[in-house]
Amino acid sequence: MVGCGAIKSTTFATITDLPHHGLSGRETSFTILNSAEALIRLIEKKAQGRDVIVIGFSLGAQILLQMISINPRLLTKAIVNSALVRPIPIPEKLLELSVKSTFPLIKRMN
Repeated sequence: MVGCGAIKSTTFATITDLPHHGLSGRETSFTILNSAEALIRLIEKKAQGRDVIVIGFSLGAQILLQMISINPRLLTKAIVNSALVRPIPIPEKLLELSVKSTFPLIKRMN
């Protein structure tokens, strides 16, 4: 996790680099739960009584929802954007159709 530093005395901003994403490497496994717990620990350490606003987009939004479910009183505000938390059946059907139609095209290599 990379800190952006203090913007002013009442504000602290941070941008996270999730495990298995960006520069954080592959030393630990990634789960939404582990990421949410790590962010909660970071916020508890850094917030120091200040308001906490978290913005989550896509995977970050799923982590944010997990954070809220673990500790709903931690955040002052949350902005959730594009959190797909329920699988969409259409892509699964398209993938199945794609595999079925292209699999016969694969030639066995000797």
